[in-house]
Amino acid sequence: MKAELVPLVAEKAGLTKREADEAVDAIVDVVGGALGAGGRRGRSVGSDARAERGAVGGGRRT
Repeated sequence: MKAELVPLVAEKAGLTKREADEAVDAIVDVVGGALGAGGRRGRSVGSDARAERGAVGGGRRT
């Protein structure tokens, strides 16, 4: 996956392939460190986080 990502990052960000390779490595290190330290993945599809919500609607008749 990294081999496919580096040229795309280089093109999009206007970096050399070496600079893009270093940037991708840094991102992988940061994300991996956050997940390894029990960090949350953020609000995305499949997130384990659940929101606490009160009753909705209540079926009131008017």
